[in-house]
Amino acid sequence: MLDGVISTYKRVSTLRKEGNFFTTFYFFLLLAWCLYLNFWRTTFYYNLTPVITIQKLFSQGIVVAILLFVFIAIYKNRLSQTLAFLTGCIAMLVCGGVIGFYDLTTALQSVNIDTLSLLFGIGLISVVLAESNIFDWICRRVLERFGTSNFALFTALCLLTYFISFFVNNLTTILLVLPITATIAKALKLNVMPFVAGEIIASNLGGASSMLGDFPNMLIATQMNVPFFSFIQYMMPICLINLAIMFGYFHSKVDFGDHPNDKATIKLPDVKIKNQRELRLQLAIFALMIVLFMFSTVHAGLLALCGGFSIFLLSSNREEIVRKFRHQDIRFYFLLFVLVGGVKASGLPQTVASALSYFSGGSSFIQCVLLMWAACGLTMFLNAGPTTALFLPIFLGASGAIPDKLIFWALSLGVCAGSSGSLTGATAGPVAFTFMERFEGSRRGSLHKRTFKEYLQYGLPIAYVQLMVSTIYITILFLVRR
Repeated sequence: MLDGVISTYKRVSTLRKEGNFFTTFYFFLLLAWCLYLNFWRTTFYYNLTPVITIQKLFSQGIVVAILLFVFIAIYKNRLSQTLAFLTGCIAMLVCGGVIGFYDLTTALQSVNIDTLSLLFGIGLISVVLAESNIFDWICRRVLERFGTSNFALFTALCLLTYFISFFVNNLTTILLVLPITATIAKALKLNVMPFVAGEIIASNLGGASSMLGDFPNMLIATQMNVPFFSFIQYMMPICLINLAIMFGYFHSKVDFGDHPNDKATIKLPDVKIKNQRELRLQLAIFALMIVLFMFSTVHAGLLALCGGFSIFLLSSNREEIVRKFRHQDIRFYFLLFVLVGGVKASGLPQTVASALSYFSGGSSFIQCVLLMWAACGLTMFLNAGPTTALFLPIFLGASGAIPDKLIFWALSLGVCAGSSGSLTGATAGPVAFTFMERFEGSRRGSLHKRTFKEYLQYGLPIAYVQLMVSTIYITILFLVRR
C-alpha cells in the first residue's frame, strides 16, 4: 500500500516537473473546494444591503453597459473571449465597489466551483480517452460499414458524433470527427460543409441529452442539483426527435450526390487502440462514475474530479495529456461566473423577470416560452455558455407556477437550438471555422464570410424547427405535469 502511495505521489510530482503548473494547481484547488462544500454542506448566499430604487436602477444601467461592451467586443472580434470577460469583470468589480452592490467577497461566492470541477473532470477524461485512439478506431469501423453511400455515411457520422457528445464535451468530439470527415470528403470530392453542419448540430444535441457533454447542462445540473437521470428522462427523447428531423431535412434539401462509392478511394490511416489494458480500466472507472452520477448524493463535481484524476493516473502518456488539456477553459468560466455574479447582485434578473411578467399578463408559462426563444436568439450571436449563465437567474425569477425543473429543460432546449443556428453560437463553432480555413487553404477574411453564410443555410432552418418542436414539447410537459 505504501508503495502505491509513493508511486501516486511521484506521478503527481511529475506534473509539476513537466512544466504545466496550471493543470495541477486547478485540480487541487477544485478538489479542496469540492471536499469543503460536500462534507460541510456550506452554501453561499448574497448578503447585500438593500438600496433605494434610483440607485438600483443606476446599478443595473451600469451592468447593462458592461455586458454590451463585452458582447460587442466578442462579436466584433475586437478581443478574445477571455480578455473581454476579464475586462468586464474588472469593470464590474470597480463599478460595483464604488456604487456598493458588488465586491470581491461576493464575486468569489458567485463562482460555482461544482460546475468548474465537473468541467475539469470531464475535460480531463475526454483528453485521456481521445489519446487512446478509441474514438478514431470507432470512426474507422463506421466508415468501413457505411462508406458506400454518401447519405448513409452522413447519417452514420452524425449518429457517432451524437453518441460521443453524450459522454464527452462537444469540443473534443468535433476535434475527433472533423479530420476524418475532411479525409472522406476530399477522397470522394464531396462538399464538406453539409457534413460539418450536421456534425455540429448532432454534437449540440448529444451534449444536450446528458449533463456531461455540454456546459449549459453542467451548469444546470450542478447549480440547481438536477440529477443525472433527469436529463436522460426529459432531454434525451426530444433531442433524438430533433436529430431525426435534422436527418429528414438534410435528406430532402441537400444533394449528397448519392451513388455507390469505391471504398478503396477512401485512404485512411490504419488505427490501432493504444494500451488496451489501460483503456479497459479507464472505461471501467468511467462507467462507475456514470453509475455514481445516477445514484449517489455526492456532488457531481467531486465525482468528476476523482474519476478524471483516477483515469489520468492510469495513463502512460501523461505528458501529452497535460499538454493537450484546455486549462484555459477553467479561467474563462471562472471569469464568466464573476461577471454573472455582478449581474445577479445588481438585481437585473429580477427586473427582467418582472418586466416579462407584466408583458405576459402574469402567465409563468408564457414567460418560460419567451425566455426560451430569447435564449436561442442570444446564443446564436454570443455562445451557449455565457447565455446559459446569464439566463439561468432570469429563468429562476420567472419560475412562478411552472412545474418543477421545466424551466431548466426550456433553457437547455433554447440554448441548444441557438447553438445549432450559427457558427458563433455553437460551442465547437470556432474550432470548425479554423478547420475549414485549413481544409480550404483560404484566407481568413473571404473564407469567414463564405463559411458563415453557407453554414446559416443549414443551421438557421434547423434551429427554427428545433425551437418549434421544443416549444410543443415544453407545452406538453407543462400540461401533463400541472
